[in-house]
Amino acid sequence: MSGRTGAYVAFLAGTRTLTQPSLAGKYPAHGFSRPRVGRPSIATAYSFGQEPRPAKLSQADIALRTHEDAPMTTPEDKRRKTHRGAHDNLPQFASNFVRGRLAGFEKDMRICLKGTYKISNNRSVLTHAYFPALMSCCGTLEYLAGLHIGRVNRSVGVPNLIKYATKYLPQPAYSPDIVRVLFDAFRDPIAHHGIASGVWVDQHPETKGRRFVWKVLADARRPPLGVVAPGGVLKIDPPWDCPYTHRVHIRLGRLWRDIRDSGDGYIADLASSKDLQAKFRRCMEQLYPR
Repeated sequence: MSGRTGAYVAFLAGTRTLTQPSLAGKYPAHGFSRPRVGRPSIATAYSFGQEPRPAKLSQADIALRTHEDAPMTTPEDKRRKTHRGAHDNLPQFASNFVRGRLAGFEKDMRICLKGTYKISNNRSVLTHAYFPALMSCCGTLEYLAGLHIGRVNRSVGVPNLIKYATKYLPQPAYSPDIVRVLFDAFRDPIAHHGIASGVWVDQHPETKGRRFVWKVLADARRPPLGVVAPGGVLKIDPPWDCPYTHRVHIRLGRLWRDIRDSGDGYIADLASSKDLQAKFRRCMEQLYPR
């Protein structure tokens, strides 16, 4: 064993941070404050600008995490019926279709937010797949809004997202301004760059000039998206001082649960609305051309 390897193994043997994930620390995201390192926590936030070495998990860590790894499907679930078990029954098919999509969405979110360890400043900290999770939230919300208006083969548009959110998501947590900021400041940059902008400048006529930085967290506290003032000046990450006026806090654990739960109201309306059923059928014709 080399001296360097031996020293690293000795460090792992001597530290307790790898086996105490319940001791929480919060890790601010790129955008407005210096990362604060602590012991692992399930309520961590995205931390920008570090290239960690792979964390080495102990047997205690592995045992602690395996209770969450139980199979999500049974053998019966795998014997799927044709046409989702609802041939010639559009309301039942629509219900099965939407619930199936939301079950897949929940599975993806739980994987993204389960967390993985990284080494930061000689400590093992728990981090998550923040931006894949956020992109999945935006995509699923847009999918539901598309089913609601009868169009899934091109962009739904923010006005239709606002209509869906107003009807099926908790208010005022998903106000028109919050939904627009979610998609303009986060969905679009993440789709093209894989990450949100350092500082996003609002161009909407009613709020033009607002300058946003952000923090993305994994926890499920409310509100799912909070806009916080006053602002400040970024000094650590950018190549020059960069002012901002507002901060956006996104709590992915609450966001995905609210989107999932919105499906219940939409499914209930589908069962009784001929108009929504016609729009849903139109979407199926777009997804599965005859």
